[in-house]
Amino acid sequence: MLMTGSGGSGIRVRRGAAAVGVAAALALTLGACGSSSKSGTNGSDPKQGAALLNKGLQAQVAGDLATAQNDYLAAIKADPNNKFAYYDLGLIFQTQGRASDAENQYNIVLRMDPKYAPALYNLGIIKANGGNNAEAMSLYRRAIESDPKFAEAHFNLGLLLRGSGQKAEGESEIRTAVKYNAALAKRAQQQGVNVAG
Repeated sequence: MLMTGSGGSGIRVRRGAAAVGVAAALALTLGACGSSSKSGTNGSDPKQGAALLNKGLQAQVAGDLATAQNDYLAAIKADPNNKFAYYDLGLIFQTQGRASDAENQYNIVLRMDPKYAPALYNLGIIKANGGNNAEAMSLYRRAIESDPKFAEAHFNLGLLLRGSGQKAEGESEIRTAVKYNAALAKRAQQQGVNVAG
């Protein structure tokens, strides 16, 4: 069974923010989302977009996905270049089992930032769940290329490699995952992987 993210949410939240820790990361996210006081091109308003994103994150953490979705859509309207709003909308869709809608949002993010590891990872989960393991492996590899210490991506790549008959390479990826996240050791052992060597 694939690793489906941190915090038990079934998906990967933005790097460094587990489901419980998203609220603590809001202030950092706000600064990273282009919250300058200047208007963007074509009448976009990055500051308003960042404020709406922040509001949506708070609603999402509180479990109010309908409000969060509306806030993310409003953030996109205010700032069409806010990749985090598209990404977080994708997270909601993925949580709701709306894989096609989530995939569309992640693809928008990847057009803006082709190396955004969380979007690559979540898109890999969608592809693997849809039976497209080759594409999922490619997406996990791209996520790892963008973030070499992305433990969950290493873990899922390892599982898929093992499933495709590439046992040694798969187990090596799983050991790498455990190296970067010791909490994965139990999952690795459940998969029959000796994490010691």
